[in-house]
Amino acid sequence: MKAEINKSELSSTDAYYLHGQAQDIGHQPQLFLNPDGYADRWDVVERVNEPAKYPTNPVVMPDQPWEVSIGLPNVIYDEEDQVFRMWYANYDGGKWGGGRDLHDYKRTPYMISYAESPDGVHWTKPLLDRVPYIGFDKTNIIFTGQTMAQEFHVTPTPEYLREHGRFMLWYRDSLPEFGACVNVAYSDDGIEWREHDANPVYEKALDVEHSPVYDEGRGLWLLYARPQALAANEERYTGENVRTRVSVTVSRDLKTWTPARHILVPDELDRGQTEGDKGYFFDRMSAIKYGNQYIGFLSVQPRHGSGHGYIELGSSPDGLRWYRSPMRQPFIAPGADGDWDTGHCWMLPRIVEVGHWVYLYYVGSSKPWRTRYPENTRAIGLARIRKGRFVGQYGDVNGGWILSREVKVTGNRLLVNCAPDHRAFNQEHHGYVRVELLDRTQGVYAAQHIAGYGQDDCDSIRANECEHVVSWKGNSDLSALKGKDLYLRFFLKSAYLFGFRFADKS
Repeated sequence: MKAEINKSELSSTDAYYLHGQAQDIGHQPQLFLNPDGYADRWDVVERVNEPAKYPTNPVVMPDQPWEVSIGLPNVIYDEEDQVFRMWYANYDGGKWGGGRDLHDYKRTPYMISYAESPDGVHWTKPLLDRVPYIGFDKTNIIFTGQTMAQEFHVTPTPEYLREHGRFMLWYRDSLPEFGACVNVAYSDDGIEWREHDANPVYEKALDVEHSPVYDEGRGLWLLYARPQALAANEERYTGENVRTRVSVTVSRDLKTWTPARHILVPDELDRGQTEGDKGYFFDRMSAIKYGNQYIGFLSVQPRHGSGHGYIELGSSPDGLRWYRSPMRQPFIAPGADGDWDTGHCWMLPRIVEVGHWVYLYYVGSSKPWRTRYPENTRAIGLARIRKGRFVGQYGDVNGGWILSREVKVTGNRLLVNCAPDHRAFNQEHHGYVRVELLDRTQGVYAAQHIAGYGQDDCDSIRANECEHVVSWKGNSDLSALKGKDLYLRFFLKSAYLFGFRFADKS
């Protein structure tokens, strides 16, 4: 496999503009996460859809004798074994010591522990013979690295590496010849791990989570962490941690990486509003590929240390150009006073799709940022959201419009993810969505809609569904338009619109 990066694949220029090409989204969902997802909108507003926290949270607590503080929940639903698997961080904060003889037991501040569940809510921690710890011969600790296993990620192994194992582990270790570095290991069962022959895969590891994403379409690895070049001079600046930015580096072969380039830095809206409020910084960002787009879970923390941190949603069309909500609305906010996560929320590494739901596992804290154990207790919670409904475009009772980018029709039917309002005592204001198809070659403005596929032809969508089949006077068949380049214009009345996709009816 070639190590060189094809510059045209990483260019910010877009064939949509440069060559007038319509977007080919295949059968992937096109979500309206940011302005890259649509061409225009009128009288609609963007709203981040905050997930619902599970009522019996937290779902995993630090309840074992060897657990002091836990975090970084990586969860995968194993289709083959029909089980939810969780790998989470176990931090040794010095609870064990005193007069206990530690001579025969390995001790590290960063370990990986394991739990499993039949439903994603009720978790068990199997006692295994993998890693004895501080007098306990059987624990659920499964991996410690050579000196530590810090800031890790577990993902399904990409197909081209699948011969090494079903699961892939990225983790920060410290090796004598390299110092701090990022290593990879593989496993078939998620418990027994084999280290990558060519470790480390990334040598310039910083003290933060390194979040890997494999883009199969482009054959690229994208690794998100903190940048190595900073505006503030650390030798001269004695204040806060100035490293709290987000960067990306790219590789084809897990050996040669591009320089780490900044993608997100705090802006004017992150600055403090009062003398006592010093504003916010980014502790980390975990990124995932979702359909043909990227989603990032940004941990926003207060600079003064006594405030409350939260998880913010970021999005990107290509993994390189990133957007944040213009309203800076939290995606997962701290709980109310007295809740288990009232202090702050952070660490959301992955998502798990379960039917029409997306499960999100995050870390919550009982006390504000930087309050340490034992005054502060960290645990793992679950939040749920409907599939694809991270950000909604909302048209109120007066209605509004959103225009997709020009797309190629790649299926014989159109599926829409929307949530119209239902007004129990005012049917006039029941919400609905309508769709019309436009052809730019047919003229300008009003003349562009295709005969038979106008807004008045569309059967109103009044159901709250993730994949509602659109029809025009009872006809949902787009076979005659397949391969054609079109705009989709949506009319929203008291309704949220999240996205759309094309599909083929068998």
